[in-house]
Amino acid sequence: MKHPSGIRPIYDFVLPVCNLKFENEVALESSSYLAGTSFLIGKRGFGITAAHVITQTNENERFVIVNHDGKEYAVPIGDVEAHPTEDIAIFKLDDLPDERVSYIKIENTEEHPPCDYIMWGYPEIISEEVQNMQLEDHFLKFRPDIVCFKGYVRRKIDFSPNPNLSMYQGEWFFEVSDIGGSCVSGSPLFKYGDQSRVMGVYIAESSSGRKCGYATVLESLADWSPVLLGTTIGAEAASTSEL
Repeated sequence: MKHPSGIRPIYDFVLPVCNLKFENEVALESSSYLAGTSFLIGKRGFGITAAHVITQTNENERFVIVNHDGKEYAVPIGDVEAHPTEDIAIFKLDDLPDERVSYIKIENTEEHPPCDYIMWGYPEIISEEVQNMQLEDHFLKFRPDIVCFKGYVRRKIDFSPNPNLSMYQGEWFFEVSDIGGSCVSGSPLFKYGDQSRVMGVYIAESSSGRKCGYATVLESLADWSPVLLGTTIGAEAASTSEL
């Protein structure tokens, strides 16, 4: 799962988003769940996910899970800002256990069918495999595990697949061949052959019976400049020097 450059594995920068409520430093089973996927950009601890992943978690209970020296840490999500018209949001992590300089860049060139892609995410169904293990009572009944998806863009559409649902807000969408499933929302779609350039953010799968998923198109969003970030997401992602 390492990047072709051999710098760091992809799971150091594509992270699960969870709702975790702690009591005496122990996460409560009744209030803890996997909510979605995110990815880091730049070198200042900023991440991107689907906006509806944020709304499906509670303030002060939003965390990403990171791996450091073979151990997993719950890192709190701080300030958040959602795009005004698209289902993406940016957030800040202030307590990462190490410096993470992300090699992930925002693709700002046009992509069209049948463009191939690679996607990394944390499906809920995979996280629940841990329930088959014999664990002590204090362990959570889910454990996020990163999964690779490979597919192609079926269509590029300039209308909402379902305007009645909040995740389907935006101007352009990729209709994609592979279905991520629950909690893959927020996953980055990389251009096939270049797992450093994100062309879309997975948001949902079709509810109309078609076996396909949908992703927000990033080519026109690289110039989004959130107040929280102080620059465009494209510039923040390009600020690193690895690639």
